Parts: sequence; C-alpha cells; structure tokens
Amino acid sequence: MAGLYKVYENNQTHFQIGDNTNLFDWTYVGNVARAHILAADKLETTPPAPALATLEKLPLSVDEVSLSAEEMNLISIPLPPISVTTGNSRVPTCKARPLGPYVTPPTNGEKILAAFNNPNPTSERPVMRTRYDPLSDHALLRAKIHNPEISPLQVAGQAFFVTNGEPCYFWDFPRAVWHQLDAVFPGHRKPRNLIKLSKSVGLMAATGSEWAAWAMGKEPTFTRFKVSYSCVNRWYNIEKARRVLGYEPIVGVEEGVKLMVDFSSWYPSFADLSIKSTVIRPLSQEFRDYLDADGVFVPEGSEDTPAQTTLSDDENDDTDHDRPSLAFPELDTNIRACIQQYGAVFPKLNFSSPKDASWILPASSPLKCTSPSDVYMLLKSSDFIVHDLSPHTVFEGCEDIPALPYSLELVLRKWYPVDRSRELRCFVRRNVLVGICQRDNNYYEFLNEAATRKLIASAVQEYWEKKIRESKYWQAIPDCMSHLDKTLIEPFIHTADFCSDIFDFLLTRDLSRGHILDFNPYSPRTDPLLFTYEELAEVTKTRLHSEISSQTPMLSGNGTSSSKLPEFRVIDSRSHPAATSNAPAYQHNMVPFEALNLSSGRDIEEFADLWKEEVQNSMAD
Repeated sequence: MAGLYKVYENNQTHFQIGDNTNLFDWTYVGNVARAHILAADKLETTPPAPALATLEKLPLSVDEVSLSAEEMNLISIPLPPISVTTGNSRVPTCKARPLGPYVTPPTNGEKILAAFNNPNPTSERPVMRTRYDPLSDHALLRAKIHNPEISPLQVAGQAFFVTNGEPCYFWDFPRAVWHQLDAVFPGHRKPRNLIKLSKSVGLMAATGSEWAAWAMGKEPTFTRFKVSYSCVNRWYNIEKARRVLGYEPIVGVEEGVKLMVDFSSWYPSFADLSIKSTVIRPLSQEFRDYLDADGVFVPEGSEDTPAQTTLSDDENDDTDHDRPSLAFPELDTNIRACIQQYGAVFPKLNFSSPKDASWILPASSPLKCTSPSDVYMLLKSSDFIVHDLSPHTVFEGCEDIPALPYSLELVLRKWYPVDRSRELRCFVRRNVLVGICQRDNNYYEFLNEAATRKLIASAVQEYWEKKIRESKYWQAIPDCMSHLDKTLIEPFIHTADFCSDIFDFLLTRDLSRGHILDFNPYSPRTDPLLFTYEELAEVTKTRLHSEISSQTPMLSGNGTSSSKLPEFRVIDSRSHPAATSNAPAYQHNMVPFEALNLSSGRDIEEFADLWKEEVQNSMAD
C-alpha cells in the first residue's frame, strides 16, 4: 500500500503498463490474521482420517489406499460463492466471470457478465475436479503415500493459500485505492490522459531506470520486476483453506480499500511518527449499546482467566441473575491479537481515551491492558468516552463540519511507560502554531529553565513545520489564507476556523525531537489546559498581525521558520493554581455522582450527616 500511495503522492496515476487483462489477487491483512488464528485453533484437531503410519502395514501404491467417508464429505460438499461486501460471486468461472477488453466479445458474453454480477446466485458452485486439483481423489491419495506420517487434510504441517477470493484486473485495484484517496485529499490529482505502455516498452524503460540508479549509487524505484509483476496473472484457489480451516474472508476488497485509506483520518500519514496503533472497526450497534448502558460489567469470554466462585448474599445473587448476558467473541479475538502483537495496549475511541478511569487498573501501570476484559472495564468506567458514542455530539463545538458518516472505532495503541513531564499539548490555529503547554499538571523544575523552554519550543516548531504542515494530511485542509493581505486581516479574524487543530506531542529524552500522540479537534470539548480559548484567539490575532506586517509567509508549506516561537506555558511553581495537589487526577470520576452533589459546599461533618440520612431514606424506600 505504501507503494500505491507513493505513486498517488507523485501524481503518477495516469500510467498503465500492459493491457489490464491479467487477473490478480489482493488480500486484506485482517483476513490473513483471521486465517492464522483459525489455523492455530485447529492445530490439535483430529484429522478426518488417521495417517497411514498408524496402520500395521504401509500400502505401497495408490491403488491400495482409499479416502474415508469423512474425507469424501469434506472435499465434496458444495461451497457457497465468496460473497463479501458486494455479495457478488467474485471467483471467476467459465460461466460467471468479468469480461476483458475483447476485440470481439464472446457470443454469450452478456450472460457470463450477468451471472458474475448477480448478487444472489441461485446455486452453490459445483465441485468439479481434475487429477491436477490438490483436493482431487488422486492428489490426496498420492499425498498419503508420499508422506504417511500426516493426513493431507489435517491442519498441522500443511500450507494454505489465503486471499480475498476476489481476483480482479490488476490496474482496477490501484485505481480503486487512488479513487478512495481522492476523498481524503480532494484536488490533489489533476485530470490527465491515460498513458498505456506495453510490457516490452515498460521493461526497456525499467532497464534504463535500473542502470541510471546504479550509476548514481541509488536504489531504483522503477524496476523490471515491478513491470513483470503488474502484467502477470496471479490468483490462487483458496478452496483448501475454506474446507480445512473453515476460512472465509470477513472483509472484502472494496471494504478493505476503505479501511486502509480511512484507517483513521490522520494515522496513515503519520504512522512512522506516532505510536504503533491498530484501529478496529466497524463496531456493532450492540457494542455501542453496551458502552452506553448503565452498570459496569465485562462481557462473557473476555477474561483470560475464569472467574473464581465466591460466596455472596441473596441480594448479590439476584443482581448477578438480572445482569444481561453479552459476548463479543470476534472483538475479543481482535483485541487479543493486538495484545499479542504489542505486548500490552491502551485503548481509546475515535477522539476520547478513558484516562478518567485509569484508577481501575494498577497505579504502577495506568491504562495498561493485557486482556479484552481490561479494555472493556476501562471503557465502561469512563465518563470521557461517552462523548464519542453519539454522532450528534462528537463534533459539537466544531465549526463548518460537513455532513459525513461517523463510524465508531476502537483504537488500540501500544502501551509503554511514558515520562509525563515530556508530554505537550500544541495548538494550531489558522495554520499557525500559536501555543504549547505541558499536559501533566505537576511542577517540573527543568521546564522552568529559559534555555530548556526555548529548546523545546524550537523543536516543536520545527517538527510542526517540516513533519506536519508539509504532510498531505494537513495540506488537504482548505487553505483559506493563501491570498491573505494586510487589508483582509481584520475580516478574516472573525471567519470560521480552517486549518486549526490540537495535537499532543511526546518529546524524546534529549528534548530535541518527538512523536505524535494524537490529534484533537480545535473545539471547547478539548481541554486547553494552561490556556483558555479566548487567550488562544488573542495570541492568534497577535501572531497573524505580526506575520502579515513582517511579510513572513505562513502558508507556503516550504518549512520556512516563523520569526517568533509559539508561546510556551508551564506550571511555574508548586503553588500554581493549575498544579496538581495530593489528590489523584480525575478524583470526581471515582465516586458516585450523588456523593458529589451532596458534598458540594459542605464540610466533612455536614456531608457525613447528610449521607447517613440519604442512606436511611434509600433503605426505607
């Protein structure tokens, strides 16, 4: 996918090598992961027939071996067509396949294409085999004789082709990807006529490219291998995986393209600059309802260790009996796969993380999840994530948001211990980095050194200009100030917030570089911490006047540094109003809402008396 994006970024999508009549397999990585999980689950499964080595006397020829009834059943039951995303029978057959650019189409071409595009095929594909089919009787019997130690239909020791089962013409897939990228980067591609090169011309051009790269001591970007690869027929029969593993692709090619491009609105552009993350979506309506429901409980099957039996009184027994029974086995599997890949994860939804519920897990490793139940417990215990559950409130406070579909997603990010003193929140308004402040509300002496603050502000400013502002992600935002002149500055100050965002940043130990933690909307729902939004507006106005009057380019995207560093605010003393006291962060999220209301404006004795009275009234009711 990185190569396809590079072609798109360089505006080279108008080239085609070959006549685009070669069928090619493309595979969504999530389907591959699913196949591996299925294989792992079935490694110890008893094969449909024992290996020949278990017999007292080994047969010497195919004529002395036969397939068992279970084996015959496994290989002969008709399979339904691959029907993912579109519902079409996408595996080409002689009677249902896409039509290439024929000079003279076949006489039954319309019938063949109609059968291929039929969303509701009337029958399953019949099983028709030749002796060269790896699942034919002859092939299986030969496999038994060749390797009597294993059964040819067992999982252990076998190789499987795993694809999406939806081969398409080679260039159709890159064009689908580029078309999807157009929605993310509107206006990037300019209309151009398609340039078709034959394979032979492409090979000659690639040879010249390789020689030129060799002469300059560089790696060639256009090679003979790539030319041959784009012109070859390459698609595989996944029948063995479907029959033996029970594999079915759960994400189709079209949906996979959307997921790949929409991985999140920003992560694909900054994956190499940010924490490793995995986005799980779409999430079911049942899971959304579970997060929005009252009560804190984890779904069945999400705990890695079985719950221990404990004694309880009748009231608790009734409560447990009334508790709804929920399970999300597929989501559990995806979460466990991420935990196995990263070691441990911390979760968030589209915009909000459950940091207000970090007290649920051990204080030594806040937000560290090692099982699906940890993830669910954090999300269910959080007040912060409720904002992301409703498409009506998720963009509340943002201006000029187009009416786009909103899909709830679960983001699992690799967990590792973070030095909170190096976390920053950075404010970008009208394409200018106007402010920086520390995220952790503790006093840090080193942050109050003038030289250190200047070093940090310079590092963040350079990162913003060279890594973020020049990225395709940022340049896709409407450039509403490209023709701004001094006479237009005042009217513009009061227009909508284009080119504004808030990003969280983690400095390296030497404070000279860093990593992106997250992007947040520039709206009141994002905590400005040591600033207020009114102060940020004033800082922006001052910076814009300064930039215009000094004729310093702000929106050129050429990495030109600003003549003035952004304002950097820190906790300057332990008595600072925003400094954290001995009380834990988000302490109001650790107690019932009723307790907060009762304690408001009262001393401890008044609260104790009132609480006792409320408890007695509740028991009387």
